[in-house]
Amino acid sequence: MLTREVLVIVPVSDDALNRIAAVDRCLHVVDARGWFDVELRETWPPWTVQRYLGQRLGPISSRQERDQLLASAEIILGGFPEARSRTPTQYAHLPGSRTPAWADRLAASRGSDSGGRSDGRR
Repeated sequence: MLTREVLVIVPVSDDALNRIAAVDRCLHVVDARGWFDVELRETWPPWTVQRYLGQRLGPISSRQERDQLLASAEIILGGFPEARSRTPTQYAHLPGSRTPAWADRLAASRGSDSGGRSDGRR
C-alpha cells in the first residue's frame, strides 16, 4: 500500500490530527505543530506573532530538521506561505486553523471503497 506523508504545521487539536489520520489508512500524519514557530518569530511583525503564537513555546528544531520534514511530506497542512517555497510537495494547504474542515472534505471526496479512492484505484 502506498503511504502518503501529511505534515501538519498548523496548531490544531489532537482530535484534528486523529481525524486527518482516519481519512485513509495510507496517510501517515507527521505532527510538526510548533516546529516552525521560531521562523515565524524571526520573520513576522511582533503584533502578528503575539496574536498567532502568543507565549507558547514550540519544540526546539533546526532549520535542517524542518527542511527535511518539508522535503519528505507529500501533503503539507501549514499556516505560513514561506514553507511552500522550500518544498517540492505537490499539495500544500495553507488555511490557518481550518485543517479539521479540510479533513472532512477529503474524507467526503475519497469514496466508500476499502482503498479510500472513489475511482477504485489504490
